[in-house]
Amino acid sequence: YQRRVHGARGEAKRLKGDFKSAIDDFNAALSMDSKMPGVYYCRSMCWKALGQLQSCVNDCTEALKYSPQDIAIYNTRSSAYRSMKIYESALKDAQSAVVINPKDCIGYGNRAAARRLMGDADGAIEDCNEAIRLEPNNPFALRVRALSFRQKGQLVQCVADCTSVIALDPANAFAYRVRGEALGRQGDYNGCVKDCSMALSLDSKDTHSYLVRASAYRMMGNMTGCIQDCNSSLALNPNSATAYANRAAAFRILNDLSQSLHDCETALRIDPNHTFANEEYQRVKKQQNTPCYWCFGCRSSAPYTEI
Repeated sequence: YQRRVHGARGEAKRLKGDFKSAIDDFNAALSMDSKMPGVYYCRSMCWKALGQLQSCVNDCTEALKYSPQDIAIYNTRSSAYRSMKIYESALKDAQSAVVINPKDCIGYGNRAAARRLMGDADGAIEDCNEAIRLEPNNPFALRVRALSFRQKGQLVQCVADCTSVIALDPANAFAYRVRGEALGRQGDYNGCVKDCSMALSLDSKDTHSYLVRASAYRMMGNMTGCIQDCNSSLALNPNSATAYANRAAAFRILNDLSQSLHDCETALRIDPNHTFANEEYQRVKKQQNTPCYWCFGCRSSAPYTEI
């Protein structure tokens, strides 16, 4: 009886977001009976919410010993593996879920996410299509498909899927940022700035939105806006090579070559293989030896920075 009390109380606390206290109750329940898959699973979700992913995986693995056909456990472990960047294991667990239940839209979404991260954008899109067929208003599958389309350079489709996500969830900062980046890559810099600004109004700590908007500002000739957004990104993430490289391009266009060179060198110390930083470094060195005036030619020589 006491084990059920602890289990039920732990689940009530988990649903309220009191994960640490819930874990205490789940621990107490498992100390009385170590063969309760439901308690292991509930505790795994607490670990996942707290960012303790290995503990989440361990509890899912223990739960599957006693409930090997439970697709929810496979999907939770798949998601944890994906967050840990163990993509092959994430793919394997998602595959197990859809084999057990071919109509499991969550399993298809998890498998799609793993496939995309492993470079299989076509396979990811195929799985997303199936997930969306099973559940047309599936925001996760739409997001993964949008990212897969972006990966393939199919930006119109990426924008369309992001728009669908926003229609379902108008407060989805991620969808605004991804759509903004896709618009920027298509040359719609005003649209890019608008979407990134909306993303930042929803999540002021989204460093990627600052970087995407900075690139758009630079391509529009707004170097002040570019530098300010790079500064904001660096305040949140001082080790962003992309922010330094983007700011270097803006300083070079303003003919502040010493600051531009400093930012290039900082970016390359962080990431010696950063393509844009290396290209910008060569542009700065060349400009140091050539008279240069601020003009559209300078802007166009530094392309829109992909994040």
